[in-house]
Parts: sequence; structure tokens; C-alpha cells
Amino acid sequence: MERWGEAEESLSGKITGEEINRKFQLLKDDGDSNHNLLKSRQCERCIKTGIRGTPLGIEFWYEGGPEWPEDVPEKGPEAEKGCVGCGWYDFNKWRNELKSLIKKHADFDSEIEIDLDHFNIEDRSEEQVGLNNFTD
Repeated sequence: MERWGEAEESLSGKITGEEINRKFQLLKDDGDSNHNLLKSRQCERCIKTGIRGTPLGIEFWYEGGPEWPEDVPEKGPEAEKGCVGCGWYDFNKWRNELKSLIKKHADFDSEIEIDLDHFNIEDRSEEQVGLNNFTD
């Protein structure tokens, strides 16, 4: 990672699952877009501007806020601490923390109305749209 300084060390073929997750949290590459490239570009932008990224445009950080922490160096091995809390740093943790926050503050007992006109789905059934397939 450019911000963290030196090139990362080579890893042997005998690495743990935890090391794999930490070093290689691969994001979706569906042929239309490579999300790891998006992540890389967001990190580059953060390095230039000092403003942390917002995956999917969602302004949420499970630690810190939108600005790079003043008490963390901008480059070098200690800089990784400033990445913690950003969705681009650890998307799985970011997503789980966001889901937890939503569940904590949402009133799931009330009925939710969805205006399907905003989704441009016209004559499709609920099954085709996937409204019956939501899972946690």
C-alpha cells in the first residue's frame, strides 16, 4: 500500500486465513467493473486530499470521520492506523458495523413502503425484482 511506505514483504505459500483476509480482501470483479481498482483509486485520493473514502457514497466510518486523523502520520508503517474505520480499508468490517448501527436505530416493527417507480422495474413481478429474496 502506497501510504504505508515500503513495498510489502513477500508471503510464503503457508499463510493463515487471517493473513489472507488482512492482505488480500478481494472485492468484486464482475467484468463490468473492478472494485479493487476503485479501492486503490479511493486510497490514492485520500493520500492526496486527506479526505477518507465513502464506499457506495455512504458517509460512514466505524472509527474516526471523513478527515485523516491529525495524530496519525500520512505515510509510513504507522499510517495504517488512519485507514481503520474506512470502508475501503476493511469492507467486511465496515459493512457489518453499518448493519449493526442500522439495526440499532431502525424500527423494524413499522411497515416499510417502497416506491417502485424509482427502480424502473415496470411490469416485473416481486419475485423477478427480488423483493422476496432479501436475507441478512
